[in-house]
Amino acid sequence: MKQQQKRSKVNLRSVERKRYVAKELSYENGKHMISYMFILLKGRAFEVEDTSFTAFFMSKDILNLSIETKQKTYARIIVPFLNYILIDSLDRINDISELTWELANKFVTEYAAGEFDESRKVDGKPERRSPDTIEKCEFALTKFIKWLCYGRKHGIKMKHFERSRFGGNKTIFEVIKDKKESRKKLKNLSPYLVAQFIDVALEHDPMIALGISLQAFVGMRVGEICQMAEHRFVWTCNSWDFITDKTLLEELALHDGPASNLSAYINLEQEYVLRSDGKRAGGIKIHRKQPVFEPFLPIIRHSYYEHTKMLKAKGINNKYNALFINRDGAALLTASYLKRFDKVANLLYTRMSNLSKHNKLAAEALGLLKDAPLLTHSLRYFYTNQIGLYVTTPHLLAYYRGDRTLTAAMRYLERNPKIREFIQNVQDSFGDSYKQLTGQL
Repeated sequence: MKQQQKRSKVNLRSVERKRYVAKELSYENGKHMISYMFILLKGRAFEVEDTSFTAFFMSKDILNLSIETKQKTYARIIVPFLNYILIDSLDRINDISELTWELANKFVTEYAAGEFDESRKVDGKPERRSPDTIEKCEFALTKFIKWLCYGRKHGIKMKHFERSRFGGNKTIFEVIKDKKESRKKLKNLSPYLVAQFIDVALEHDPMIALGISLQAFVGMRVGEICQMAEHRFVWTCNSWDFITDKTLLEELALHDGPASNLSAYINLEQEYVLRSDGKRAGGIKIHRKQPVFEPFLPIIRHSYYEHTKMLKAKGINNKYNALFINRDGAALLTASYLKRFDKVANLLYTRMSNLSKHNKLAAEALGLLKDAPLLTHSLRYFYTNQIGLYVTTPHLLAYYRGDRTLTAAMRYLERNPKIREFIQNVQDSFGDSYKQLTGQL
């Protein structure tokens, strides 16, 4: 009995111990939404205090990043890291200034092994993370620890780290990464499968059918879908008017431009408060004016008008003009959209299973769904694949994808079989010509 009492006291102290948490604060300044990220120490119900680590999100390299990036790339790694090195680890330290490379590397090693996330456990055992996920963790913590070393004005002076350790964009960690492939991703959706997906959504959850269309035919991310409002659409414009990249303008000048009355874009330059409770309905990773790829404009127009007709028929009149509404009349949160997306994806699988017995396209689609899960980002891959059939330059591809840099576009062009085939044909043609010129034929 005494042992049980003693054990319960230990557990109670553990529960009451303050822990680090990430919180975002969003408010409307009269024009658009302003969001800040905080790292807080939270104890009992009303025992909350700000920490010096919040200043990381105000540093010059981080300040202008989107709230989505601050949360998903940095906060969700930094918070468990702080809890580990200052609270949970047997080798915990009393102050961040005492951090050693060995302790930081130990955290990344355990993170790579799948610790700190119960949902990743298979049969009670943690599942090792992919090399790509481990690299992102290393990148985030390298940036954070570098900031600690340079952040002396915040009262932080690191005892065991020299600034010379941080060179360029290299990680400071030494964690072994498995050579195994990352989890399979469904990157090659067929037009038939996408059309069926939208049709299943229209039948079972019409509220998100437009969202699926925007993901598949504009390449929008989930957070951007949940930020959608009627006033973001600009239906008639000259799509060159809002291009600020001079290199891209010069590139486009070599081609025939789209007719002005056949162009449109979606204004994603800023985030808006779309709910009266102040909760952030999604977020925009890269603030921009997102062009609608001209051949896909009729699809998006039709989907949009059908969606607004449905809202009117249901008597939904959201005062923020949000396009995706829950049963309570409030804008959908990202988590809710993802749940509904997964439900429709499961229904799609069932439909393809039933149709596959009589339909060759359905059988092929079912094979794709069995090979890898259908995720929201699968639709962005589909979008890239489709515009990649017509767009072969990195600037133009990045423009239609809404990328900040050319890196992603260049990666896609490298692996696009159409581009590889084109390059191979040019090489073969040149090779034949060269042989003729040199008399080798």
